[in-house]
Amino acid sequence: MNSGKQFYVPVQRWLARDQEDGEICREFPLLSKGQPVLPVTIYEVNVATGELWNAGTVANVYISIHGEKGDTGSRQLFRSKSSFNFLRGQTDTFFLEAVHLGDLCKIVIGHDGLGPGNGWFLDDVVIKDPTTNYEYAFFCHRWLDQGEDDCKIVRELYARDNSIFSASRYHVYTFPGKLFYDDWRKHDTSEINCPLFIFSGQKLELKRKETWTAESWKFTKGNTLQFYNKLTGGFVRLHPDGTVDAIGEKTDKYGVFDVIFNKRNICIFQSHEMRHLSLALDNGIVTGMVSGEATTELRVLYQPNRCALLESALVPGHTVVFDRHGKIADASSAGYANLSKEFVIFVRGVFLNSAVVLLATSLCQALCLQPDGSCTGVGSQSEKSYWKVHKISSGICMFESVKNAQMYLRIKDGRCDGTGTGDVDCHFKIKKNLKNASISLESTKSPGLLVGLQSDGQAKPMIYTKDENVCFYPQVIQ
Repeated sequence: MNSGKQFYVPVQRWLARDQEDGEICREFPLLSKGQPVLPVTIYEVNVATGELWNAGTVANVYISIHGEKGDTGSRQLFRSKSSFNFLRGQTDTFFLEAVHLGDLCKIVIGHDGLGPGNGWFLDDVVIKDPTTNYEYAFFCHRWLDQGEDDCKIVRELYARDNSIFSASRYHVYTFPGKLFYDDWRKHDTSEINCPLFIFSGQKLELKRKETWTAESWKFTKGNTLQFYNKLTGGFVRLHPDGTVDAIGEKTDKYGVFDVIFNKRNICIFQSHEMRHLSLALDNGIVTGMVSGEATTELRVLYQPNRCALLESALVPGHTVVFDRHGKIADASSAGYANLSKEFVIFVRGVFLNSAVVLLATSLCQALCLQPDGSCTGVGSQSEKSYWKVHKISSGICMFESVKNAQMYLRIKDGRCDGTGTGDVDCHFKIKKNLKNASISLESTKSPGLLVGLQSDGQAKPMIYTKDENVCFYPQVIQ
């Protein structure tokens, strides 16, 4: 059918990688009587790569955005604000020009599988529509990798009602180099390493569940624990008179607690020194009370930064709180910045002789010996990543592969691998990190050199930095 209408399509734009914005695919509106039939908008696309080791990719990534009025077609995410795209733990911002699609409903995102280490762990994608001021969050948190998960390298992701944000309804907080969108709740920001940070309720809950799964072994009945508070710089202590503070030294005998009861995430923490007293929350105040009373049952609530809250199982909402001087407090007694309710949990006696341990590198990965003798931090948390501890002296150990007996972790000749024979090259000093309950392994033969991980997860000798590439999270298997 010929309507006789004429439309004009103005172009006058480059389609070249080395010109303008580097795009080689564009959408242009039809003009009818000098006016566009559909308006053109520039979507802001924020792509968050996960924090797992080897999560980044060098492959070419493509996206297609779908809305109620059509889709953009497949577009390569080519030029972002970052120097290098899709690095581990990084959020890249792209701008995609297209005819306005109305309300967005889904995206199709994937890569071409080209290049070494092309697998990709995509955390989420957030798209800002400047026309409506809406932001649409597409949650993924899965591998796009032919050798991981379900082996798919393309995924369809859908926007859900609870993942659509309006700037008129939500607060925007600015941190150094970061944006934080708050749905009227306080969220922890200590692990934000990207310019854009959005936690939908779904994402926050998943992070908490993953952290609890990784840390729950600490609360096995019979374990002995210490609770470190980063604000006070001290350990929680329960004194003989029942008073509690958070300024203890690591060696303080009153700062050690035994897990005598465990039911899921509800525990009783009994003083190791005074067996008749346990930590308790009585009317919102932390104190020491007779072990077994209802007030001594505390619920452990893990946060994404590997810190835990201790909440009353009897009165939900009442938590263990200290001020910056280590004195007991409640949430209304001072400004929020002067209070802390988060604790780093340490387990005593992890590296006993002949113990079998896992050296976790993330919430779901571990240091693993490869068939060629190399070591990687992208191993699964399974038997092939188990290490047997050989204690040499106080604080110095060797680690022998359980699956491959007589093969030891070592640092030698600028390499870090698992081909050691049990000599001095395999001796490591265990350095405990208070901020996150991790440990670092320093070579006793080459002081200053630690077992570290490159961005692809391969083990390599490194000097200490504040980055977590030399941090391992031990877990006792037996």
